[in-house]
Amino acid sequence: MSVSISRSDFLRDYGLALRAGEASAFVGAGLSRGAGFVDWKGLLQEFAADLGLDLEVEQDLTLVAQYHLNREPARSRQRLHAKLVEEFARSGTSSAHEALATLPIDIVWTSNYDTLVEDSFREAGRSVRVKNSSAKLLEAGSRAETTVFKLHGDLADPDTIVLTRDDYRTYTRKFPGFRDRLRSDLSERTFVFLGFSFTDPHLDLILNELRLAFGDAHREHFVVMRKEPMGHRGTKRYGYAANRQKLKIEDLATFGIRTLLVDNFDEVPALLRDLDQQFRRTRVFVSGAADDFEPRGQQWFEEFARDLGRRLIADGYDISSGFGKGIGPHLLSGALEQLYADGATNIDRRLLLKPFPYGATRRDLYTKYRQDLLATAGFAVFVAGNKTAPDGSIVPSDGVEEEFRIAVENGAVPLPIATTGWVAEHLWSQVKGEWAEHMSAVASRRDFNVLNRRSATVPDILDALSKLMQANRTT
Repeated sequence: MSVSISRSDFLRDYGLALRAGEASAFVGAGLSRGAGFVDWKGLLQEFAADLGLDLEVEQDLTLVAQYHLNREPARSRQRLHAKLVEEFARSGTSSAHEALATLPIDIVWTSNYDTLVEDSFREAGRSVRVKNSSAKLLEAGSRAETTVFKLHGDLADPDTIVLTRDDYRTYTRKFPGFRDRLRSDLSERTFVFLGFSFTDPHLDLILNELRLAFGDAHREHFVVMRKEPMGHRGTKRYGYAANRQKLKIEDLATFGIRTLLVDNFDEVPALLRDLDQQFRRTRVFVSGAADDFEPRGQQWFEEFARDLGRRLIADGYDISSGFGKGIGPHLLSGALEQLYADGATNIDRRLLLKPFPYGATRRDLYTKYRQDLLATAGFAVFVAGNKTAPDGSIVPSDGVEEEFRIAVENGAVPLPIATTGWVAEHLWSQVKGEWAEHMSAVASRRDFNVLNRRSATVPDILDALSKLMQANRTT
């Protein structure tokens, strides 16, 4: 029996937490190394040398830092702070941090002093609050999309830095509430640990408390760990590191932490990007508007929109839409019917229907609104697309065309229902001509052609749509 889990198991199970809005991350020093920062060993190397200690032998690095501090407390603390500034006082990101920032995670814990986590989320366009002290923990403020908790302090405030044995011993006095908050998050949310070695005394204490309190009913978490090499056959240490790692994985499992082994941490960005794509491919944006219902007629059109909402929910997708004229009410009706039939209680997560602001005169306002609606969609369905011009004539909807452009830029799979006419018909021809750019290799052109068939019934179209989405969902 394998003590670790497969990549597909991790993507599936942590992906479920992402979709439920219950996913968090814990970022350790290993993730910062990808951006050129040192880990604890690198930070303490010169101080260990001064003490005559070998960091390959020493296991308790907080004690090494304490030994250095004991020599000349004031001067040694100054040297430690100067070293921290030297190593961490620069901004930047790594591919792993950038990939993490694309995920729908609203709480991130880190034991790092650098600003890579918060910088990456801000660069991804997310609003961020940083909690690096007890005062900040209690501080009220505007709601942010992501909150970053800095367990060991922040380089911006040297007094918050936790590094030595004494720092750990006085932690609860200096940081009241931090352990309680972390304990609460670990019991209520699903974490993935990235670049973290599980040698931190705080986390070890909290995990033990949770295990004693809840036993086997603990919350499930995940860690991505680099696979230890076996060493050279015939040598004394052959297989030692691998066996020690196996025992470590078994121990973590007693805390509800499942391990995904990777050959190299360079695999982490791709893993996180796959998580992002998997999450997106559970969300469908429905674009469309209609003042004119030709060529299929208003009754057919309304039936289609209602059945589309019903079918997307039944197939397990979440729906977002700008509640386009002639489409939105019927789409909502069908989606709600299915949600209530399923006994769903998370309707606000399954449906994101936001009508466009009425009477707005700024074009950029509508563009930003569309970008926000499409931000997490992995599929975009286009229906009809027409509107009444000021002179009373019916013209193609430029808003639907803009939503197509945004969807494609975001990597969403475009699925125009050509049989509804207007802009959707034009977009269908465009996608057909650029097939390889938009569709998975296993997607069926036959199913795609159904979307343009005037004789196709509503069930025919929805079946073809479902097959196309499934083919593109699994890549």
